Amino acid sequence: MEKYTLVVVDMQPIFHPSKMVIANVAREIELARAADNGIVFLEIPGWGWNDEYPPTYAELTALVRQYPHKKREFKSIANGGPAVLAACQNQKFCHKRFRVCGLHTEACVLGTVEHLLKDAEMVTVVKNACHASRDFEAKCWDLYPQRSNLCFLN
Repeated sequence: MEKYTLVVVDMQPIFHPSKMVIANVAREIELARAADNGIVFLEIPGWGWNDEYPPTYAELTALVRQYPHKKREFKSIANGGPAVLAACQNQKFCHKRFRVCGLHTEACVLGTVEHLLKDAEMVTVVKNACHASRDFEAKCWDLYPQRSNLCFLN
């Protein structure tokens, strides 16, 4: 089985992804578990002084409740790449191959992917497990760089 780290970006209820995206992210979590791969959940803790965003959807974290190879990381900017790499190092997860899903495709997923591409052998973005803001739905994939170590799954 292929070794990689699954990166789940900002799958928090405040951002309102579709039910299909939530189901597809759940499928990715199950695949990662079946292959005994690491899973990093990235979250934005909130913006401003008193905002506190809810954590990742409970139905997603329930899938890994007893799973030992998971890590929850917080980020304050769109680029979650440094947090992912730190988690990989601390948890001894694969740090050369990644599968990425979550939201927002045009911001946080993109920023995280761009950072991971710097040193990764391969970064795979699972398109049907990603969600874009309404303004970017049609063109979000055009924002991604063309790199030999980046591929997209539908």
